Amino acid sequence: ELLRSKTQTALATLFYGFFPASFGWAIMGGGITRSFGLLFLFLTIAFANRLFTRISSLHAAFTTLFGALVFLSHPETGLQAAAACILLWFFRGRSKKTLLWSVAVALGVVALTAPWWGTVLANHGWAPIQSAMDSSSDDTFSSWISLVTLQIGGEVFYNLTVALGLIGLLAMLARGEFLLLAWMVLPFFVDPRSADGIALMPISMLAAYSFDQVLGTALVSLRKHEGRWLTDRFTILTLFAMIFYLFFGAGVFGVGLAGGSLSAADRETITWVDENIPPGSEFFLLTGE
Repeated sequence: ELLRSKTQTALATLFYGFFPASFGWAIMGGGITRSFGLLFLFLTIAFANRLFTRISSLHAAFTTLFGALVFLSHPETGLQAAAACILLWFFRGRSKKTLLWSVAVALGVVALTAPWWGTVLANHGWAPIQSAMDSSSDDTFSSWISLVTLQIGGEVFYNLTVALGLIGLLAMLARGEFLLLAWMVLPFFVDPRSADGIALMPISMLAAYSFDQVLGTALVSLRKHEGRWLTDRFTILTLFAMIFYLFFGAGVFGVGLAGGSLSAADRETITWVDENIPPGSEFFLLTGE
């Protein structure tokens, strides 16, 4: 929907799928709810882009439905979805008509999610929601550092996709296109705690654009061949080598992730604390980090 190129779409899917953080974030901790949040985030953004570029009541209905589902699955990701939709409206569909449709979609999302947030407010007040919003306050500085230093994606080895993404970013800036740059930075303002995972999406697209329009084209030119890089054997082999490298790195990360669960001793300790320590007690944690 965003790249408008099947080749770049396929490459972006590959690059995103091999980012360790793309699947690690959907596994560890509250991964089950995050995975549904990401699924509905993808669908919300896709149909919002359709709504802003090809206005239709059907597109508005699907944007509303998936927007509500992302909030109900994972509210933190819902905030990122809302911000991405606003960004898309600014770059792709800035008009009075699309603004009215956007307001209608927002009201629809509020209505569909009302049984959830209405029940929370009625029974517990604002405190649980405020507590959830404050949970990421300690991550703000480290998240911005990860963006500035481009330490994004959780790669075990050299961050090849981010390197390609940086080249793609420069190429897009040279063409006066700023959407993916804005989307890469925006999540760090919306919610720093989840920003790294959301930024992987535009970075993957930038990497795909980079290989398709810059690296692949350059390799074909250096070999003095004509036509697109898809018909050049050397460039195809280069791409496969890169994919294998990313696959291997993702596999190493996966092995480490699988060993990151609570041990039997950890669970015994938690049980002992639950049975022997008075409720409301405070703990001082010595983690060794």
